[in-house]
Amino acid sequence: MRKPACLILTCAALSGAPAKAQTAEIVACLKDPSSDACLVIPGATQAPAPKRPLWSAGVSGGIAPRDGGPTGNYQAASLHRQLGRSYVQISALHYRSTLVQGDTSVTSNYGVGTVGFGGNYNGWVLDTYASLGRQSFGDIRYPFGSRPSTGITGSPYVGAGVSFGRMFALGPRLYLTPTGSAAYAWSRLLRPLGARDTATSEPTWTTAARLRLDWLPGGGGYGSDRRTYLGVGVAGLWSNNATSLIGATGSSGSEGGNTGGNEGDGGDETPASRHIHDTWAEVEAHASVAVSPSLRVEGGVARTLGLISGNATTISIGLRRSF
Repeated sequence: MRKPACLILTCAALSGAPAKAQTAEIVACLKDPSSDACLVIPGATQAPAPKRPLWSAGVSGGIAPRDGGPTGNYQAASLHRQLGRSYVQISALHYRSTLVQGDTSVTSNYGVGTVGFGGNYNGWVLDTYASLGRQSFGDIRYPFGSRPSTGITGSPYVGAGVSFGRMFALGPRLYLTPTGSAAYAWSRLLRPLGARDTATSEPTWTTAARLRLDWLPGGGGYGSDRRTYLGVGVAGLWSNNATSLIGATGSSGSEGGNTGGNEGDGGDETPASRHIHDTWAEVEAHASVAVSPSLRVEGGVARTLGLISGNATTISIGLRRSF
């Protein structure tokens, strides 16, 4: 019985794990030390301008339909403060995903708070975050109906990650940024088995190598101050827990994964969660469009390729206002 890689949040990115509990604003963006928010291109040149606002606030949402499977969705809000070359950011995220096991499914709702820190230091870009939240299990659904869990009804969620890279100017309006990242997330998955449902421990490590190319339109107007840009990206990812199976009692993953600890019915026969590692690719396109001096629209589309639990397409859109 398989689970989707629901702990790998690129939730922003939602399909990558993704990684991404991690909101798109914290995990995926590159930071400019003089900018008013996170989704800007670092280091781009500009004409002298009035002092920029140091605060920005944003809201965003997205969906992540999985091929032949359920659709996840998220909603997020964030507050960003620039501190010279560095920044701090706090965010709140709600994420909904569904675990499918044979002819049964269990929906989980995650509420996650995240604190992020990073900056642009002479072209070197750094992003870090730490997350803490709660996962609530919904009803267990069968083809003939549904019922509440007979075991636990929720689980803590913890996560942390770091991304580091270098920004290169290929021209006056073109920027290339390779980055490497590592992230950890831990939660539980509810397994509807036996007289008392089991919750398996799901520790998940995810690493990624990304390459991002951004273009700033020329001319005047709002696009000239780096708040309007278009970009594309490609990434290679690895996870030790891209999917997990319910194996025989006390078994470990023959595919190289580790057996997770479980909360079961207290008997001697507690099923083991077998963690399966995987590598896959991701492609993305993203944009930011200034609609006024203090407001911009942000959006993106990402697609996984070769993910063992099933490929997914993540579509997101948001608004950000500086002040």
